[in-house]
Amino acid sequence: YNHVDMGGYVDHLIDTYPEGSSRVKDLIGETVLYHRENGYLSDSQGISVYLPCSIDSYSGFIYALNYLYDICEDDNIRALYYYKTAGCLNDDMLRYVKTLSDKEPGVLRLRPFEDLSKTDPVIDEEGFSIPISDELADMIVGYYTENAIYDPSSSTLIELGYDETAFLDGEGSLCCDFDGTWIFLDGVPLSTKIQSSTASSIEYRSDILYNSTRSYLLFSYIKDTDTYTINGVANASDENNPNILINNKSVFEVEAGSIIQPVYDVTDINSGDTVQKTGNAVTFGANSAITRSSLENGYYLSTAVITDPRGDTYYSKPVGKRVSHGQVSERTIDIESIYND
Repeated sequence: YNHVDMGGYVDHLIDTYPEGSSRVKDLIGETVLYHRENGYLSDSQGISVYLPCSIDSYSGFIYALNYLYDICEDDNIRALYYYKTAGCLNDDMLRYVKTLSDKEPGVLRLRPFEDLSKTDPVIDEEGFSIPISDELADMIVGYYTENAIYDPSSSTLIELGYDETAFLDGEGSLCCDFDGTWIFLDGVPLSTKIQSSTASSIEYRSDILYNSTRSYLLFSYIKDTDTYTINGVANASDENNPNILINNKSVFEVEAGSIIQPVYDVTDINSGDTVQKTGNAVTFGANSAITRSSLENGYYLSTAVITDPRGDTYYSKPVGKRVSHGQVSERTIDIESIYND
């Protein structure tokens, strides 16, 4: 989950760093004697590199920074690498940098990101939009929509996860669509996280129990064909380890007859406590498939999610929605009104 194709990565940098990027591409061409690609890896060029794109927990963040701190013995490289990755310096490095210059190192401006949660969404027929500054639009690394089932009787949120239905309209707004559909495995909604996205595909990970073992279901959405492809199952990491830092290569095919149960994060709105619960079981068979289908009648919340260059996430105010017979019948930022008759 923390590797990127070096050639593809450099392709995104070539306009900003043309000389260096071209040199890296030349070196890749000299180094890779043979490679082949297929399906959702069709853009790969033969060499992948470790590049953690986000840190999911504080312990993982500390683990990463300690790794960066000891990456080599050259103080200049250590300080620069640490700073570029973390957007800050620890006290030891800050003292070292002050011996080189009287200027304070600049830091990533977080205020534009933090303002997202203070801005009221604008409701429209397709979903909702949030006005953002040009400065924020230039700094955003990723943007997604997070959806959850809202149960007013118990005041709980059942998180469905992330989907790539957010976009920048080029006119100063972050837009989020929601048409009342979601990603299902044989009629059971999955809880999803986006691993990566390219112009041709989106890679998803879904928390599941696979024959009662905590695992990830890995699948792809192919944009040209509007279809989903199951790539396999991977063993989930120990919860005490920062799994975002672990390259889990133990991916295997989903076997017919296996029992798959989605795992959802369920949050109590009043207490803020979150527990994990399992959904309906699916017996995987030859005709099993992932499809996008209409959600059941009920109440849902959608939130825009953006990430900064360090991988930290920021959330907008939620928008409440009522789904009836596969259609969104109401959208509002007044959450109470969507379930009060």
